Amino acid sequence: VPTRPGEKRITRRQYEAGDMFRDDAQLAAMDGSISSADWNAIGGNFGPRVPKEFSSQWVHDKRAEYRAAQRFLGPDLEAIADLVLIHEYPLETVGRMIFRRERVRDAVVAAHCALQITLNTLARFYERPRR
Repeated sequence: VPTRPGEKRITRRQYEAGDMFRDDAQLAAMDGSISSADWNAIGGNFGPRVPKEFSSQWVHDKRAEYRAAQRFLGPDLEAIADLVLIHEYPLETVGRMIFRRERVRDAVVAAHCALQITLNTLARFYERPRR
């Protein structure tokens, strides 16, 4: 765990993997009926087709990607990803909840190590060849 101000805690690769997981989680929670919007009525000029980012199929695909990422992580790492990346719990809180560490530094170190493993696993997931 970095101790000096300005010292990096995670790599760019880890950050991007966590960001993709968070995006997939948010999109997976979207209602599939959003494709019924009249884009012309709200000032959009997308033509007769709804933008792909708002189609039911696109939301369905994101939901499937999120579930695949959860399975790839497994239950323990998925719990870390959920607490830190989705719910944004501080590392101290995660270290106390998951690892039962009472001392602040011990809790932060334990959670940080688990987060590093989680983010590296997510990076491997998102870097895998797509079908």
